[in-house]
Amino acid sequence: GAESAFITAYEWFSGCGQSLMRPVTAWVMTLALFMVVYFYNSDWTLLDMWEAGSLGALLQFSFLNSLPILGLGKSIASSAAATLFGGESHVPFFWTVAHNLLSSIFTFLFFLAVRNRFKIR
Repeated sequence: GAESAFITAYEWFSGCGQSLMRPVTAWVMTLALFMVVYFYNSDWTLLDMWEAGSLGALLQFSFLNSLPILGLGKSIASSAAATLFGGESHVPFFWTVAHNLLSSIFTFLFFLAVRNRFKIR
């Protein structure tokens, strides 16, 4: 059931707390996935965004939403949101919560692997 699904996910995403690269890879893939989600909720076309040099704002917005633990740069996120969405973000709240949750899980799994790697026996 659900328990075996969580154990399988734990093994797959972190090598049972031993792999450093699996959670980092999953975090980067999550970052890229949510860049696409945020792009489709923005007021831009890809060509317009490329020509205006606003891809950086998209990366910034996604990156800042992927590090909820640090609470980085509310003003930077507001600036990126203004560029992408013309003011306040109109990304559905569900997507930002899902992004924060997944990123937090992968960050935790990374630090668990670091802890296990340097654990004194």
